[in-house]
Amino acid sequence: MNHDNLMLHARRVFPVLLFFLIAVGLYDPTFQQTMEIDEPWEAGCIAIAGLGLALRLFAAGSQPSRRTDAPRMHPAMCLPMLPGNALVWFGLALFPRSWPTALACGAVGVLICGRLLARLPLAPGDGTGQARRRWFPPCGAFSWRAALLHEGGPIFGTMLAFALLEVAGDLIIGEPFHVDPAWMLLVAVASLPWVGSRFASLAHAHAPAPAWATRAPSAATPCWWESPLALLLAGVFLLVWDASGADMAMAHLAGDHNGFPWRESWLATSVLHDGLRAVAWGGVAWVMLALAWPTGLLRSLTRAERVWLLGTLVLSTLLVSAMKHWSLTSCPWDLAEFGGIAQHVSHWHWGMADGGAGHCFPGGHASGGFAFIAGAFALQRARPRAAHAWVAGALMLGLTMGLAQQWRGAHFMSHTLWSAWLCWGCAQLSAAAFLEPMRRRTSRC
Repeated sequence: MNHDNLMLHARRVFPVLLFFLIAVGLYDPTFQQTMEIDEPWEAGCIAIAGLGLALRLFAAGSQPSRRTDAPRMHPAMCLPMLPGNALVWFGLALFPRSWPTALACGAVGVLICGRLLARLPLAPGDGTGQARRRWFPPCGAFSWRAALLHEGGPIFGTMLAFALLEVAGDLIIGEPFHVDPAWMLLVAVASLPWVGSRFASLAHAHAPAPAWATRAPSAATPCWWESPLALLLAGVFLLVWDASGADMAMAHLAGDHNGFPWRESWLATSVLHDGLRAVAWGGVAWVMLALAWPTGLLRSLTRAERVWLLGTLVLSTLLVSAMKHWSLTSCPWDLAEFGGIAQHVSHWHWGMADGGAGHCFPGGHASGGFAFIAGAFALQRARPRAAHAWVAGALMLGLTMGLAQQWRGAHFMSHTLWSAWLCWGCAQLSAAAFLEPMRRRTSRC
């Protein structure tokens, strides 16, 4: 292995080793003895890492110099990237509040930076015969788009590392496994540039259009439900909803300390619960029969697409059912505020019982409607207008089923919204993993 390949391999391995070293620092007794300054210390560590990310953004967004004697590399990369990386790792190393860990990470960082500085290209000398390393100032205006596209991965990775250290630290000191919504919101927001860069890369890929895309001219344009960025933004909105306390506010609209008046009503139970569940099961039976005898819109799909649709319907409902089975979150009608015995605990405090029956998050009933979002992915190429109507119908059916349960006291609104998000995400991942490759293989035959 030559020297350049060895340096490239080292730059890939060292971050993993450094993160492992930082995680080991969580076992330092100092971490458990200083929990009273937990939040201010975490904010300071994130601020230090944020300053490092800002230097990296400056380097990535600066325009290359047009000087003829400048080295053939991004000019701002020569210096700002190195202190930027150092500050990011320094913020992470301080997180466990273990000085041996911080010193060890600092020593490793100095060695890495020294080797990288030694590899910087030499600029021409000043006539004395002595070559010297120089930094040429950037030329042109700063580009936020270029900076975010280039640095989306480091920003997301840094905030995800902080969140993982926080969860690991809580487990080490004996707290039950849970993820604070504030950390989830931070990671979700930090992931936006990375998702945007991935989406931009896909949008600019020059892959030949498959044959099935010519069935409808408008089908070549991706729809909103196919966008990972739209899915991520919806997840950020749901995290904000969870943190706002809107669940309890909506629950108090439907019930009080005496319970929920609609809990046993004929309209809510026989029509909106049992009736709509029968409609959902009827839709599944229709898709199942369409494997051999397609009718209506399903006639425009190939047999493989109909098989995918049925499989994704089942997968979506199983995903929600599995999470519901393992959840310790109780229904609103079990809470003391509404005449029950349980205490309200966020559904993100996984592993923490609230004293009730549990098994209420996310909304299983509403998933019977939201699972049909998968039909829009199957129809979007052959029948784009029908696909828009299909996804609107699936969302309307799921929301109606969820609101019915909300008014009965069986679920919070967030249970319904997260059920929709899970079904949407499951359909999007399934389409990317199975539906699109299957269509590409078919187009080559």
